[in-house]
Amino acid sequence: MYEYHDMHVHEHRAIVAQLEEIARTYFVNKSKPLNKGALNELNGFMKHWLINHVKKFDTNMRKWVCSEE
Repeated sequence: MYEYHDMHVHEHRAIVAQLEEIARTYFVNKSKPLNKGALNELNGFMKHWLINHVKKFDTNMRKWVCSEE
């Protein structure tokens, strides 16, 4: 089993919680306007999270996912 499995799951749960909060802000509570600035902010947030997540966590899983030949 991947030794950092629990930490990896925690990271994914954290991003889901953050996205749920963003959705609540813009679509449920409508406390912020959904405009180009908001979309740019969300895009930056996702880009930052995905790049850092892949660099920090996903590359560490390589030896568990890929067979070494």
